[in-house]
Amino acid sequence: MFYVICCERVFRGVGSIEFLTLCALSLVGLNVIMRIGMGDVKLIFLICLALNLDRFSQLLTLLTAVSLVALATIVLHSVRAGQIPVTIALAPSIFIGTWLYLGARNTPLLQEYADALVNSW
Repeated sequence: MFYVICCERVFRGVGSIEFLTLCALSLVGLNVIMRIGMGDVKLIFLICLALNLDRFSQLLTLLTAVSLVALATIVLHSVRAGQIPVTIALAPSIFIGTWLYLGARNTPLLQEYADALVNSW
């Protein structure tokens, strides 16, 4: 899958090489500091490459969605088992967080909704 997406980016172009470098360094930092598995780091980088992210705010939004889903997973496991888990599988949280990001990234801002509501009267 990685090779297919890389070939597509070669032909279509990458939004920003600097951003992808920053993204890779940030994810490796998460690997070292927070002990996220290297497979999860590669999966998030592959998603960033496939989505052709070009701003750091987009990466932060994606990582926030993944973190919220991971937190919900921890809470659910804690309630069900009665103790806080030491490790969790992060890949399902990454996929669900990516779905949340994709669903919310193109929605208009709340201010635009308020302006449309006021102007419709």
